[in-house]
Amino acid sequence: MPVSSSLKKYLNKTILIFSYLFFIILFFLSLVFFQNYFQVKRIKIVNDEKKSLITGIDYWKNKNLFLIKDEDVNKQLVELNSFLKSVEVEKKFPETLIIIPQYIQPIAQLKVSDGFFYLGETGRILTKIKSENKTAYPVINYYQKLNSYSYSAGDWLDLVDVKLALQIVKLTRNLQLDPVSIDINGEDMIVCNLSERKIFFTTKKKIEDQEYQLTEIIKQFKVSGKQFKEIDLRFEKPVIRF
Repeated sequence: MPVSSSLKKYLNKTILIFSYLFFIILFFLSLVFFQNYFQVKRIKIVNDEKKSLITGIDYWKNKNLFLIKDEDVNKQLVELNSFLKSVEVEKKFPETLIIIPQYIQPIAQLKVSDGFFYLGETGRILTKIKSENKTAYPVINYYQKLNSYSYSAGDWLDLVDVKLALQIVKLTRNLQLDPVSIDINGEDMIVCNLSERKIFFTTKKKIEDQEYQLTEIIKQFKVSGKQFKEIDLRFEKPVIRF
């Protein structure tokens, strides 16, 4: 009887050990299957305007599709690619990651010490070029030329007057005016050149007030059919010259 009891205990212990081993092996095999079956093997870029020049895409290959966070993909790709505004992410199980990029469109070219910066509307440097593209985007002439070598594509320009110049480009285009260049001559005078006409802005006055005043003036001119030579928004009441 004691022998039988000892044997029974031994068998129970052995069964328990093998059960643990079985579940451990099963768990390990499940992890391997989960990792391999849902591993990213294909990345598809929708609306690929940049001809597959998006840097950092390959980082997400072989990652587990279940574990990839959309915000992580967006943050990594936007940081690495100056021309990306954001990316949407879709997952096609079991192995395809779909990237839908939203591109930043340049709206102006800033003249610097050794060429030009193409700028997006938020002030991000999209690319650096040596010579001006005369037909593409209005030129921003800054009174103190920035050192081209101090900046890289992807950097943001945190300059109040440059940001204002970009807002002016956007504003005048929305009003169906055609800005040729923006001359930043200091805080008190930022000149928007429209071929033979000029509009004067300033950083010392809220841009919202200047935007409202200019919009109302242009509306009146469209109704009356008049043309102006200069609009000066630097003062409390805009000055118009014909």
